[in-house]
Parts: sequence; structure tokens; C-alpha cells
Amino acid sequence: TLTTGTLTIADSGVATATPVIQVGPVTFTGAVSSTIMIIAKLICGDSNKLALACIQFASTVTGGSIDVNGVSRTISGTDVGSYYGVYFVGAVSGTSPLSVKGVALTLSITAALADVNVYAVHFQSTVAGSGAVGSALNCSENSMGGSVSTSTGNIILRLVSFNDTVSAVENVELSGNSMAGLSAVANGNSDVIMVAFLNAVTLTGTAASSIVARSNSVKGMTSQGVTGYAQIVLLYFNGASGQISNVLVDAADMRDCTVTAGSSSDWARFIAVFFYSTRTLTMVQSGRITVNNVWLGGSMSYGAVDYGGYSAKVLQLGQSTGVKELAVTNSVI
Repeated sequence: TLTTGTLTIADSGVATATPVIQVGPVTFTGAVSSTIMIIAKLICGDSNKLALACIQFASTVTGGSIDVNGVSRTISGTDVGSYYGVYFVGAVSGTSPLSVKGVALTLSITAALADVNVYAVHFQSTVAGSGAVGSALNCSENSMGGSVSTSTGNIILRLVSFNDTVSAVENVELSGNSMAGLSAVANGNSDVIMVAFLNAVTLTGTAASSIVARSNSVKGMTSQGVTGYAQIVLLYFNGASGQISNVLVDAADMRDCTVTAGSSSDWARFIAVFFYSTRTLTMVQSGRITVNNVWLGGSMSYGAVDYGGYSAKVLQLGQSTGVKELAVTNSVI
């Protein structure tokens, strides 16, 4: 349990392009409160332990600030289960800024005999900022590369995943992330999402309340469900989203991708910005959605439709209100 103070786990401060501290998995088993935490430039060993993150917050995080910048992990072998880079198990509340950047996973998982789930950054419970002006959530410059295959089982790959609600944050930044060249071939379903909001997202409702995603790439990615569905989605919203003034997606590279579903009864999804069809988006203030310079390319194969959304799209909106300006520009499929 950490209460009030500063904890730094980092290198000596010497500038370097690669991590310089090699550690086993680090787990904070107790609650963390009012702590300024800095974790930078770590190489995580113990690459094949399952259900274990390189950095894990096993309990709640309250107040203070978290700055993770530079964590790398290589995961290889034939083991099945769930793998994590940075894993927040308990609720996060009042923490600002909350910044998790530079988490890099390199995968080499072959012929797994059951489901494989990989998360670079995963929030299992609720995430709530301070609600103050400037409250910030930043998950940028993270990456996942390599390959995953199963001989029996599904694949779920998430670069950044929010399993529960996100609220009381003014600015969400999701830029410079990459899954370029990643290959997922499942003898089942292949489910690949760069940033997944699986529940409601409620910002602070100010004029500056924004979700910004710049310069993200899935170029050259393969997602194949040999006997199931397949998808590649850049930004995925599967809950009610509200109190948002601006949504900006700019310079997304989704060229040279392959999305292949298994049969005539399986659907496929290849979408840059995806709001599930029945989910609501409530815009306030300027009410501006801007999607610019998004390139989708490659090949798709599927035989069925999905009610929530399918096929290749730059943008899919569900039920939206308060949108005053919608611009989709300089984009190509």
C-alpha cells in the first residue's frame, strides 16, 4: 500500500532509445493513493507467465498522478491464456494526469491450443479523472507487433482497453499508437482493436472536452478467423458516449491490411472509427466530429452481416445528438 509521496522506477536519466532496466513483473498488491508515480524505460522479463502483467495495479488507485513511459515485453511460446503489458485491476479515481505511454509488446505465439488474449494497456474497472479543468488521460505511443496463431481457439488483441466506464476526464489523447505488421490467425474468431471503450465514456462537458487520436497505424496487419469472424478496428465505442465537445481523428494509416472471415456465415469488420449501431453519442459545446486523412486498403473476405456494423468504413455512427459539425475529409478506401 502506497499513501502520499513519490515513487520513481526508472533508469539513471541517461538518454537512450531503448529500455535499460530489466525487471521481473512488478505488482502493487495494495491500494495506491495520493502518490506521484513515475515508471520509465523498463524491460519486463519472465515472458511466458500467464495472467501476469509486466506492471500490475492489483487494487485501487486514488488521486495522485501516474506517468508510465517506456515498458517493453516479449511474449513467445505456445501457452494459452491472457497476457498484459500494464494492467489496472481495480478502479482508478481522481488520478490526473493518468498517462500510460510507450508500452511495447512483441509477440511470437504459435499454434496455441485454446484462446489467446493480449492487452498492452488494460483497465479492468472504472476510470474516473479528477473532473477538474485539464484532467487528462493519455494512452499514446504504445505498440504491439509480431504474430499470434491458434490451432484451436479465438484471438483477442487490444492495444488499449477500457473494460468499464471512463468519466470525469476533460482530455483523452490516443495518438502515435501502432499495431503495424501484426498478424493474428485464429482457428476461431480473430478480434483486433487498437483502442476499445467497452462501456460508457463521459467527459466533463467543457468546451475543451475532447477525444483526440492522431497518427495511429495498423498498416500491413492481418486478422483472419479461419472458422469465425474477423475484425480490425482503430477506435471502438461500445457504450453511451457523452459530454464530449470534440472528436478528432487525423492521419490513420490502415493500408495493406487483410481481414478474412471463415465462411459464408461469418462477418468481418474493417473500420477506423466505430460506434456500435445501437450506442448513443451525445455531443455538447462545439459538437464537432472531424475525421481526416484516414486510409483503408488491402483485402476483405466475409459472407455474413452483423447488426452492430460490418464491412469497410472510415466512420460509423450509431445514435448521435448534439452534433453541430461533421467533417470526413481526405480519406480513402
